[in-house]
Amino acid sequence: MIDYSGAIDEIFALFKTAWDANTTDVVGYIPRSVGKAWKSATIPTHRRIGPEFLNKQLVRNSPHTEMAILLNAMKIMGWFLYSYSHLEVSLGGMENGRLLAVVARNAFRGKKTSGGVWFRNVTIKELDPEDSFYRLNVIAEYEYDEES
Repeated sequence: MIDYSGAIDEIFALFKTAWDANTTDVVGYIPRSVGKAWKSATIPTHRRIGPEFLNKQLVRNSPHTEMAILLNAMKIMGWFLYSYSHLEVSLGGMENGRLLAVVARNAFRGKKTSGGVWFRNVTIKELDPEDSFYRLNVIAEYEYDEES
């Protein structure tokens, strides 16, 4: 079993590993979306990846948990959000966003960490434009057992 802090570290490490390994093939460089601040579970990490692009990641646990008294453990559920925004006027912005969203989705689809965090319902959602930005979200639901 894993504790909360360990689960968050594993979720961000899984994302960062896939991001660093795959984004160069997609957009020609590694967009700086995850850095030293990736260990924070409560503050989203924002990094500009160009003059008109913005990436952010966020992890939230669900307020609903199930306790298995006999196992002395709690089942923790939550979701990871990768969000991409770009200006409407940027050339290739939506195309790059879609390609990066696939990298983010594939980081979690069918995956389980060594500490037992597993992912399901990993989806890409194109959102309505907001102000001058087109937006994409990748949402990965996760679950793990935590000692109580």
